[in-house]
Amino acid sequence: MGAHSEHALGITEYVTHHTGFHATIKTLFSDFVVHEVDSSGQVLSLRQELEHAPQASAFPDSDARGRTVTAELPLDALRECFGAVFDAEETDRILEFVQNHWNPASAPATAGATILTLTVCPDKDRRRARHTALRVLAPRFASVTNSSNQIQVYPTDEDGRALLGSDPDSIQESAARLRAAKRRRACDRRERCARHGGSYLRFLLCKQNLDTNEVVMRLARSLGLKPNAFTYAGTKDRRGVTTQEMRIWQCTPARLEKAVERAFGQVDADSGAPQIRVGGFRCTKEPLRLGQLQGNYFRLVLRSLAPNALEEVDSAIVSLREHGFINYYGLQRFGSGRVPTHHIGLALLRGKWREALDLILTASLVETRDEQQSLRVGYVRPILEAYLRERDAARALTQLAALPRAVQRGLHLEKRLLQAECQYGARDLPAIFHSLPRNLRTLYLHAVQSYVWNEMASERIRAFGAKELHPGDLVLEPVPAGAPSAHTIADADTIVDDDHDHDGDVDDDAPSAPATDTVTDPESAAPSLTHADNAGTASKATVDATTSGFAPVSVHPVTQADIDSQRYTIFDLVVPVPGLQTEAISCPAAARAYRRFVETYGVSLMGTDAPALCKQYTMRGTYRRVLVRPERLTYRFVRHESPREPLLDTDLSGLPARDAQSIMNVNDAPVESRFLSCVLCFQLPASSYATMLLRELTKNQTDRTTQTRFMEEQAADHADTAAATTTSVEAGAPSLHS
Repeated sequence: MGAHSEHALGITEYVTHHTGFHATIKTLFSDFVVHEVDSSGQVLSLRQELEHAPQASAFPDSDARGRTVTAELPLDALRECFGAVFDAEETDRILEFVQNHWNPASAPATAGATILTLTVCPDKDRRRARHTALRVLAPRFASVTNSSNQIQVYPTDEDGRALLGSDPDSIQESAARLRAAKRRRACDRRERCARHGGSYLRFLLCKQNLDTNEVVMRLARSLGLKPNAFTYAGTKDRRGVTTQEMRIWQCTPARLEKAVERAFGQVDADSGAPQIRVGGFRCTKEPLRLGQLQGNYFRLVLRSLAPNALEEVDSAIVSLREHGFINYYGLQRFGSGRVPTHHIGLALLRGKWREALDLILTASLVETRDEQQSLRVGYVRPILEAYLRERDAARALTQLAALPRAVQRGLHLEKRLLQAECQYGARDLPAIFHSLPRNLRTLYLHAVQSYVWNEMASERIRAFGAKELHPGDLVLEPVPAGAPSAHTIADADTIVDDDHDHDGDVDDDAPSAPATDTVTDPESAAPSLTHADNAGTASKATVDATTSGFAPVSVHPVTQADIDSQRYTIFDLVVPVPGLQTEAISCPAAARAYRRFVETYGVSLMGTDAPALCKQYTMRGTYRRVLVRPERLTYRFVRHESPREPLLDTDLSGLPARDAQSIMNVNDAPVESRFLSCVLCFQLPASSYATMLLRELTKNQTDRTTQTRFMEEQAADHADTAAATTTSVEAGAPSLHS
């Protein structure tokens, strides 16, 4: 992540002032495991879905490759179908060909040619009727007419593409016929999806060292689709192992798996390299919407605890469970680039298109400890710096295309902007910006709202504290029994980022046997990754004032009478995320912070004074809870011998999963083990940030600079301790014999 300090993003206050403690987070990718909790309360686990239904398929009548199978070839039905448009001889030829090639993997050596060419049929209407009859063989076979008006039948894969060695003559000769074949394949896919439950393929995505947007762009490119073919409830960022639900329009499991292999290669569970795994396929009728989730379930490791820190950590967790944490938008909300994303959003809202595009184009030029990222920056920086001087987009695009393939994989955004400038010209800057995926464009603008909310929340806590309500505060009205639970719906405009702090550090996972002192076992007390406890997930961090299909959220300005009657608690407190539909801000402290923002930047986000982009990108405004308490909070301490010892299993681990007990249940650990860590498990509502919980817990900043400095200090201490131990043993050895 770029060097964005918490203070610069409005993150300044704490709920309590207990003594903090030092800990490193995200030392390994597997130290930060996130499972999405869907709208029904189910904690999504790819490993468990594959273990419980290892042979499940999105298409019940499909094999492992996604090809349609049946118990036996329906010869009688096919003979009747073909007999209506073919003569008896050709019907027999077709049935013999189909029998020989029904299963290409087991076709006999005497099966003959892999293309069946029928007799000439000059009548176009008759050929059309014959093609219609042959479509009952889809998707195992397809037909096409060659230049001699002969129908050719050939075996295909699950998407209707000719198998190797089965290309008919006409496939190469007519672009129009290629387009027609593509339309037929699309029609076949629609029919298969309709048969098996819907037009969307639902699957679980588990990823490591990749953010959601990058995964979507690479998969879309591999499939030849636009990124908006994928829908998901929230984005998960790079630094961690995350599992979430996704849906894609009219795609088969086999086609998606091939695209994954092309775009990302094979999974190596013990590597820190970027990788993904997909599974849990089934068809559904609806896409996912942003915010369509209950929250996220986290399993984290806090490393490098001081040997005597048990009581401090215990006390801090008890305080967190009781008082919660300030629901700030975390640093990952503002990106990992050279500048925070809200700076780009401010430039856009002020009409400074060129400044915004240059910031987007050069955002990735950030030096990190990741060797691959540093290599990429070394290749790309001279090209982009030359572009900024000369404004020659075509030349820069050519130079980027000449880079090694491994470097080009992370340059989708840069290429897209340069291609758009070549297409629209250097003067049509809005068109260049709108060439970006909509969710990415929206992220820049909504980051401005997030920054303003952080400033307003900090001003409110600074002025009145985090213990009691104050006249003028806004609170959510209770929902009447039986009424639509609008306050439990996360804002659909909010891009949900849950798990990114560091950027791109590649880890070497060295397995060895850990040991623990158990205080509270998070794995036994936490929910199994099947169904979450619905009773504990009734609130969302962000609530929408105008969610379609639900009654409007009712907010109420607190009066002194409300405070005296104790009708509301501090956990009902909300601060508006300013937008087009935000009314006057009643809390004097929050209103003061908003006025300061408007005066500083000359941009208003509310009412008729808001720029046109606010309306174009539905910056309508929401209400966000100021304080959040984690649910199902459990923890335990772990003693281990290696500072980088893996302590959590993930969905990327070898399937079926390794025995969790061999990794985590180590009650007989020797107390003198060198390293002490804490395994922490909890659930947060949608759009709340685990890094902000850790900030409150440890009383340490979560920015990369602070974390890197602490990790370097710990490494130096470990080296000194090891050297002192060696010296002590060597010096003491002679005295043992004296």
